[in-house]
Amino acid sequence: PASVFKIVTAIAALESGINPEKSVRCVYWYNAPGGRLRCSWAPGHGIVDMKRALSISCSYYFYSLIDMGITAERIYATARIFGFDEAPLAGIPPVRWKKEYGVDFPYLLAIGLRGIEVSPYHILRMMLAVADEGIIPNYRTDSLSYINEISSKSWRTIKSGLYNATHGGIATSAAPGGIEAAGKTGTAPQTDNPDKMLGWFAGYYPADYPEYIIVVLICDGTGFDDAAPLAGKIFENIAKGKLREFRAKNFDNKFQ
Repeated sequence: PASVFKIVTAIAALESGINPEKSVRCVYWYNAPGGRLRCSWAPGHGIVDMKRALSISCSYYFYSLIDMGITAERIYATARIFGFDEAPLAGIPPVRWKKEYGVDFPYLLAIGLRGIEVSPYHILRMMLAVADEGIIPNYRTDSLSYINEISSKSWRTIKSGLYNATHGGIATSAAPGGIEAAGKTGTAPQTDNPDKMLGWFAGYYPADYPEYIIVVLICDGTGFDDAAPLAGKIFENIAKGKLREFRAKNFDNKFQ
């Protein structure tokens, strides 16, 4: 899932008592136990707190959460709250990951680049839960449930970061003309072909009272350059009341 999974890591940190206003200085390279890890932007983002880290997708900040005490176990426990261990893809590995993945594994898990596999179904459910502050659907059983383990304060912090992402952050192309959309990008190498990227965008519209949840997965592209602009076109057509025409022109009877 790449950086869209940072939402889960951020919630794990918030519910563990991490102050979202606590800031770190991103200098691009992060010194992890197994060596240096890169942030998503050179030469670094400078001073960032949680909301800013979400809005600009600062990996350095999410690495730092591990050294603040957020464990892989805690991240996995939060992922299970969102159903990431449920079909159609059992995406959380068994407990043997400690030996298999190495000392830097928790840092890479924190940014969605190791130890977690998802389908668009999982990301859709997660984003709907964020948008509705705890209501999570199960489309396989046509039912709704409520996440009690996450506080309203945590939901508000996440939603603020996602709104900033589309209004001055890394995903502004998903809110053309400043329309009231919110969301998160992500980019990850394909498992069977690391030279090609998977581009994600997950978000909702309108930001204050969401009615639409969108997940875009581009199988040869990036979240920033490809998935977010496509989401922006969809949001724009929703805002103009032209979603039906847009779908017929761009997606119906096509494999994309």
